[in-house]
Amino acid sequence: MRRLIFFGGAGFLLLFALSFAKPASAASSTMYTWTPSKLYKTASGAAYFRNVNSGIAVTVYSKSGKRYKVKAGGRTGYIYADNLTRSKVKKEDYFGSKIYKQAAGGPYVASVPAGKMMYIKMEATKNGMYLAHVIGTGYSGYVDKTHFIKPVVKYTWMPSKLYTSATGNSYKKTIKDGQKVSVFNGSHGRYQVKAGSSSGYIYANNLAGTLAKKTVYVSSKLYTTSSHTKYTAVIRPNKQVYVKESTQNMSHVCVVGTAQSGWIYTSHFTKPAPAAGGTTSTPKATAGTSQTGSSTAGGTTAGTATGSTSGSASGITGSAAATSGTTATTTTGNTGSGSASATTATGKTGSSSASGTTATSNNRVPRPGRLQRATLDRVPHPQRPQRARPDRVPHPERPQRATPDRVLRPERPQRAVPDQPLHPPRRQRDWMSAIIKH
Repeated sequence: MRRLIFFGGAGFLLLFALSFAKPASAASSTMYTWTPSKLYKTASGAAYFRNVNSGIAVTVYSKSGKRYKVKAGGRTGYIYADNLTRSKVKKEDYFGSKIYKQAAGGPYVASVPAGKMMYIKMEATKNGMYLAHVIGTGYSGYVDKTHFIKPVVKYTWMPSKLYTSATGNSYKKTIKDGQKVSVFNGSHGRYQVKAGSSSGYIYANNLAGTLAKKTVYVSSKLYTTSSHTKYTAVIRPNKQVYVKESTQNMSHVCVVGTAQSGWIYTSHFTKPAPAAGGTTSTPKATAGTSQTGSSTAGGTTAGTATGSTSGSASGITGSAAATSGTTATTTTGNTGSGSASATTATGKTGSSSASGTTATSNNRVPRPGRLQRATLDRVPHPQRPQRARPDRVPHPERPQRATPDRVLRPERPQRAVPDQPLHPPRRQRDWMSAIIKH
């Protein structure tokens, strides 16, 4: 009896404690909306409380069909499971992408410019495509995941075609050399690039990480390979080229503004030093001082004396035995003093003491051992009379033919050409009379 009373009391106390205990809450987790979503009132109905923006954290309690029971902003409701992701991933589109409906491509819902921010559902990645939502818009779909990788800047060191695909032959346009492009990814030997507002594919060999523009100072052969065995063209001096790469003594270049590319010697970029004696300076002429000397022979000697008392005076040489000669190699020439018989420029001689004066010539050094010709103003020869050249007059024995206005010849009368009268009208044939007659 006592045992029964004891167990009865213990059971009553247990029931009393359980009546005041709170029920245990269901397990919950945090998820995020990667696209705008509706917070429905029920798990299957169409009525909803409000819209929940993308990137909002919600508390998830359970799943019912295609919807999760969640709590968002203090209100409990239901959100589609496809609109929730376990991690909040926000990326920038560097390329400018099309938002496709399917991961395999095909039709797309929109095309957005580069720089747009998107929320990504990483769990839904397939075929190299992210399931993304463009923040601030109603566009959601699949985007090439390489477009979210920050591009590498490269340069076209030669003219390059911008192909529409990684394998096809059709291209949009040709990108000039020296242009900066953004490189995203590569396949089949081509890079996916963006040049300005255009995008496409360019061969990887046509791009360089750094670009140098140099001048070729000497004539250079453009070799097909760095082994410099065969060349296709010759670059003229002072041409500019873009340099892609360089080896020990060769550089891979392309002539600016053309499609000519190949290898040239790296040493041809060095400006050659000027040749010895290449630059000359013209010395200023030093005015010499003419010296005079006394002579026992009459006359004035004009000219340039070269190295001895035997000199030229106006092209006429006079010789004498000099007692004390003074040589001169300057441009003005000197006369020596001594006993000499000289012929003057006018051909006259005299027997009186005279002082000789020299004439200044050009900056021309006299050649030793050769008689120099004086470069004075030329005077007429005394024995050759000069022919007068007055204004030309008509020859006295040849009468000049007058050329008046031409008149008609009198011996050939001109035939008058009056108005010709019209031919007298022909008689009209009476065709009716001819028919009756026949």
